[in-house]
Amino acid sequence: MKENPQVWSMVKDAVENLDGELSYNDIKQYINDKWENVNQKTITAQITVATVNHKSRTHFNENKIERFTDSGSHFDLLFQLGRGRVIKYNPTEHGVWQLYKNTTGKFELKFKGDNCYLFAWNPNNWSFDELDEKVNELKATGKSTVLWSVQGFKKVKVGDRAFIVQIGTKVKGIFASGFVVSEPALLPHWREDGTLVNRVRIELDILINPQINNILDIADFEGSILENQHWTPQSSGIQIKNEVTVELEKRWFNFLNNNGLFIKPPKAEQLIIEGSPYQVIQTVYERNNYARALCLQHHGYTCFV
Repeated sequence: MKENPQVWSMVKDAVENLDGELSYNDIKQYINDKWENVNQKTITAQITVATVNHKSRTHFNENKIERFTDSGSHFDLLFQLGRGRVIKYNPTEHGVWQLYKNTTGKFELKFKGDNCYLFAWNPNNWSFDELDEKVNELKATGKSTVLWSVQGFKKVKVGDRAFIVQIGTKVKGIFASGFVVSEPALLPHWREDGTLVNRVRIELDILINPQINNILDIADFEGSILENQHWTPQSSGIQIKNEVTVELEKRWFNFLNNNGLFIKPPKAEQLIIEGSPYQVIQTVYERNNYARALCLQHHGYTCFV
């Protein structure tokens, strides 16, 4: 009698022969139809082992090896979309995770990339009178800075990614993005009532006036991994979950691209300025994980300079 292959190999075979989004039961049914006497709990365990963003995968010996999930390991096979739902892992689409030892020697899993924060604006509470001024400044100079309160002030740091969502209105959605450029500091509240709150400066790469233009409507996030994030926070400056950030960058990139909303340089000579993430669309792409991955996939990793 021919021996069955290892169960991780069965899972791989199922994923490669079944198309699109899969449930655990889809994978089990495929395996049960093809092989006999396979332990169902072992299949579940091997799905966990092979799922790059499943936190419990670090409990298994196969993943007690420090690596990034785009290194080609056959144990980095699946991406979790939700409870009991997976899809074949694609680093370009889903981002890269890192398996690493912490200071106590325990293996942990983290998303490779900057932390990402969601800042909120409710027009019913604050009019944001300088919105048009900031939009025009960004168009004219390629950069503009705003001051925003931040709940997660103990974690946020310079260089973290920032998105701003409009809440409290009929259409709720993302209308701005940028990067944190200052450490949190106690500054006067925007209500100007004498209280102090932790605030950070955000240097914007995109700013849309929601009263004039369409914004990235969070209602369109239904049915995707973006449902795992709370998009209408009571407090501004909450951290966006790691498993959500790649899909958010992808949606934001496609939304801006489809609507011609990327900020272009005001002067041609600014194209030669190195290191500024706000002068040219190509540099904005570098700071967008999804766009950067697309660029590397197309052009490769060889330096042509």
